[in-house]
Amino acid sequence: MKTTIELPDPLIKEAKRIALERGQTLKDVMISALESEVKRVKKDELLSWVRGTQKEFKETGWENADQYVAEQRSGWE
Repeated sequence: MKTTIELPDPLIKEAKRIALERGQTLKDVMISALESEVKRVKKDELLSWVRGTQKEFKETGWENADQYVAEQRSGWE
C-alpha cells in the first residue's frame, strides 16, 4: 500500500544515513522502525492488561503476571 506522510527533515536525513550504512533502502529502514514501534506498543498493551489481571493469574498457577510475560517474551524479540 502506498501512503504519503510528512516527516521532519533531520529524521529523514538520519534514516537515509542509516540505510546507506546498512546497505539497505530507506523503505527497508522505515519498515523496520515501524515494525519495532508496533511490536513495542503491542507488548506494552499486553503488559498493562496482564498486570491488571494479577489475581486471575495467581489462580492459574503463575506466581504473578510477570512470570507469564517472561514465558511469552520469546516471541517478541
